[in-house]
Amino acid sequence: MHPESDPSIHVQAPGPATAVTVVTRGPWPVALPVALPVVIGLVVTLVFVLAESLGVRPLSHAPMTPSEAAAAGEAHVLVRLLHGGASPEARYTIGTDLIPGPAPRVLTPIEAAAIRDQGAVVRLLEGRMLIEPAERVRLICLARQAGARDTAAMMLREGLEVSDEACRQARASDQR
Repeated sequence: MHPESDPSIHVQAPGPATAVTVVTRGPWPVALPVALPVVIGLVVTLVFVLAESLGVRPLSHAPMTPSEAAAAGEAHVLVRLLHGGASPEARYTIGTDLIPGPAPRVLTPIEAAAIRDQGAVVRLLEGRMLIEPAERVRLICLARQAGARDTAAMMLREGLEVSDEACRQARASDQR
């Protein structure tokens, strides 16, 4: 073998130490142990992102209810559930990780979206259900109480005024 084509590196330490020969075979044997974990991590991340975009929650312990999807702003999951037969007017259990409060909390999807300031989801649901004026006032009050001012303002219709007194009355009727 010619010295120029010899892939090994010979190292001689000064003193009585023994010589060490390191054999290299090009850049891949060195780069592979570094690149392989990065590539695997990227593939796993892409799989999780794809699963989430399809409405699958790989690390979740339970499927999302329509109210949880609305609270989380997961419109695509909500639409899939509604197309699957879920009712936008029905009440569903919602986890305390999405809406703090006494567990279990049971809300309609539009209530959950209003409380969590998910205006786009509220709009989506408004297009799929008839909301009576008294119910609209109650939802606006729920949004205001939760600090979701943008959603509350969005839900106001021309000619509809919602005063603090109207919100107190709506809360009182909810507690009965």
